[in-house]
Amino acid sequence: MMLIFLFFEVFLMGSIQVALQPNAENPCVSFRSCGTCMSNFACSWVLDDAVLSIPTLTRGGRRCVLTSDLTDIEKSKYINIQSTISSLPQTGENLIKIEQGSFDIKLRPGIEKEILLTITNTVELNLDIYFLTDASPSMMTVTDQVYAHSSSIADRLSDTGTVHMGAGIFIDFPIIPFAFGSTVRITAEYKPVSFLFKNVLSLTDNRDEMKNAIDESRKVYASAETPEALFDAINQVSECQEKIGWRENTKKLIVAFSQFSVKLKHHSSIAGLVLPSDGKCHMINNRDVGPTEQGYVHPHQVFQSLSKNGIQLLFFVAPTYVEYYQNVTTHLRDQILSIETYDTKNSDQMLDSIVNYAKSGVETYWVAIPDFTVVQGIEMSVSADCGDGVYEDGTSRCISVNPEHKIHFKIGVKLLRCLDQPIADTINVNIRQMVPITISSQCGCDCEISDATASNSVDCSNRGKLVCGECVCENGYEGDKCQCLEADKKNEEICRKNGTICNDQGHCVCEKCICDADTLYYGDFCECNDFNCPSTENGLCNGMGECKCGKC
Repeated sequence: MMLIFLFFEVFLMGSIQVALQPNAENPCVSFRSCGTCMSNFACSWVLDDAVLSIPTLTRGGRRCVLTSDLTDIEKSKYINIQSTISSLPQTGENLIKIEQGSFDIKLRPGIEKEILLTITNTVELNLDIYFLTDASPSMMTVTDQVYAHSSSIADRLSDTGTVHMGAGIFIDFPIIPFAFGSTVRITAEYKPVSFLFKNVLSLTDNRDEMKNAIDESRKVYASAETPEALFDAINQVSECQEKIGWRENTKKLIVAFSQFSVKLKHHSSIAGLVLPSDGKCHMINNRDVGPTEQGYVHPHQVFQSLSKNGIQLLFFVAPTYVEYYQNVTTHLRDQILSIETYDTKNSDQMLDSIVNYAKSGVETYWVAIPDFTVVQGIEMSVSADCGDGVYEDGTSRCISVNPEHKIHFKIGVKLLRCLDQPIADTINVNIRQMVPITISSQCGCDCEISDATASNSVDCSNRGKLVCGECVCENGYEGDKCQCLEADKKNEEICRKNGTICNDQGHCVCEKCICDADTLYYGDFCECNDFNCPSTENGLCNGMGECKCGKC
């Protein structure tokens, strides 16, 4: 007896497990209106009553059926709204050449569609180059060499377009313990000063002014502390756009020289600077003495500023600091052309590197997609083809893109559910270029709007409206043609068999059992199902037959 009970229990559990599967295989049976039917991409809404009699369709007489069951049916007899994606081309002057300017995305929930961003790496003919050096005495030799050869650099670059150059120097926050006011460089003027950053010369095409910058920079006295506020200085050069003199639609390059480490955000607490840096321009009279209450800028803030303004970096550091700078500039990597070493005994090699990188036209491109939450009901993904014709999933950046080369980003968009209203957002390319997108859901049928305003239909016994082929009855009436009164239950016994009405799997409407769609029961008395057959490890009917109304 115990063995028989256990066998029955195992058999029953197997049947229940199989019973759950049809819902997953056919998600359309529970939708009772055209609009809700469209909430699943696998479903279509049948308009023609004759189609509903096809045996292969969903049991229960519902109009929402699997689209895969309608392959041979004329499309005018059912509604299957398609997802659509439309785009407008980029117009006007833009920092980055993207073929697509905006997207309007209309989706059925449950299926992913892709939009394509195509970017061409255009080469700017005009150059803005800003030289930034630390204010240590030992760096003066390098500074003198760069400034003295600035005309030569400009000559070698002028064949592509106009060249503007500027220069600046940096020390550190002028507060204890980062600066003590003592000097290490003595001149006739003996005028010790301290500051975070000084703009020695704004960007200009006057080559004599660039040479004069050497004398100007020699008037500066470094503090006893080493110059380490490089990131803050870079941020000021980037953020103080007008004061530095950056031009629009130019290739922008900061060439930074340093033989020391850099101060980072966590160093702020040493001087009691508890407020985070706002990352804004603080330069007055060509100097930034540093906000006394704010700490050092975070590298990510520097990256955002450089990306926003389209500025690239070229580092020249002491040989012993190359690995250090490779690690400390991780947040800036998309804006860095290279980290080189300087050699005062071989200035020609250094100058060649500056010219070659300035003319290279090599760019890094990356996209940032909106960070939608599950609650918002949208999922997005990105993959990149960086020029070799192969898309890499999860890749959102292309490095070292050569001039005039095209790259492509595929962005997948999927709705998890119907949206209450369209959602507008942007896809950011290198922060400084935004591509607007609008996402809406295809969860409504036109016939629901047009038919809802129509008069009562003859097809619905003049007691209801025919909406998308389905009668929507007036209050008090029911039936597929609104032919019965809801209060008239006198013939409900006609729906009774074996002591229950409609096998407890439906309800009696107009002397006829209407089976509950989500139970997957059918038949005159809702007595049949296609999952309550003997089951083995090979499936229902041992995998060798088909279950119909409880029989193999």
